Amino acid sequence: MTERLRAIRAKSLEAWVKANYNRGTMRDIIEHGCSSGFPGLRTYRETAHLYDKFREDCWQVARDVADGVGESPLLLLSSCRGGDVGDHGTLANLLVWFAVEETCRRIVEYV
Repeated sequence: MTERLRAIRAKSLEAWVKANYNRGTMRDIIEHGCSSGFPGLRTYRETAHLYDKFREDCWQVARDVADGVGESPLLLLSSCRGGDVGDHGTLANLLVWFAVEETCRRIVEYV
């Protein structure tokens, strides 16, 4: 089954992460970041698909983290990877990467 099919079947970003990555890969994502090139997260096309499917989940993760550090979600995201966000596609990509990394962290650390 391809990552795209798993994304379509998953009901949440967390479910998609669990369906696509084992705990070892999740640790790699936490350590190296999504920009290192993990399956399903390599291209803007892949991350745009995930953003379209899990937009609310991604923003909720960003809100949760931002609330925890006393910032707004956009300010938090702008500090990630140099904050180079010049268009919607770049923002969606950055948000998906951020949400996947944080979701992996939550799964590995709390489960």
